[in-house]
Amino acid sequence: MDNAHARALIAAGVRLAIWQFVSPNQRAIWRTQITNCTANGLRSDAYVYLWFSGGPQFVRERVAWAIAEAQTTGVHRLWLDCEQGPRDDDGYDYQSPGSPDRCLPMIRDAVQQVQAASLVAGIYTARWWWVPATGDTSEFADLPLWVAQYDAAPDLDVFTPFGGWSRPAIKQYASDATLAGCPMLDLNWFEEDDVTTMLPLTDQQKVALGLALGTVFGIGPNGQPTGPGHFNDLVTAAHGYGLGLAVDPPPGSKRIVLDVPESLIP
Repeated sequence: MDNAHARALIAAGVRLAIWQFVSPNQRAIWRTQITNCTANGLRSDAYVYLWFSGGPQFVRERVAWAIAEAQTTGVHRLWLDCEQGPRDDDGYDYQSPGSPDRCLPMIRDAVQQVQAASLVAGIYTARWWWVPATGDTSEFADLPLWVAQYDAAPDLDVFTPFGGWSRPAIKQYASDATLAGCPMLDLNWFEEDDVTTMLPLTDQQKVALGLALGTVFGIGPNGQPTGPGHFNDLVTAAHGYGLGLAVDPPPGSKRIVLDVPESLIP
């Protein structure tokens, strides 16, 4: 994807691109694509396919490699693609979901790896796979769900619940589509208020955010605001400390969106 394609997708309403970290010999491709997306204001996530048939060590190594790529490319959320099942002999069997005693430990381990790297972990899966492969566990219901439900309905409320999730963060509702001249795309629907997450901040970022908040609201010893303030004032103060802060919530929402660069304090 070059700059022109990135701009065309944005003009078509696309706000998020999710790249598969699939093979080291293709890393130059997605690194360029993520760079182009970032330069044009299109946010990127990534996902890694969990090859359960390879066994725990193989899955662990692939997740570790994907984490390193995410850190290199500035991707903050890594989705764990759960849709392949191991056979008893560890052979490849795409259509067989596998069993909870085989799949759950590997999913659990992968989530812990991602979170230990201070990245946001999410689960990509489908109901047909999750229910038999995990016993429909709700163990991971606190993580965002990116669900594959091909019903041509771009609507998060049109969703058949499973795994303790009552609503997905992202819904993949169509595949093999062409949009803005880009072919072979999977189409997904999300709502900004659902998918925008306060990502882990470095100590330097926390200091800068604290300075901005203190400038506007005043922060007492107990951490409570000591004076009046307005979010518009917070935006101005945040910019003074190197924080990109925008108040651009959906109607009725009180969320704010932070764009926090690494170099913060003048």
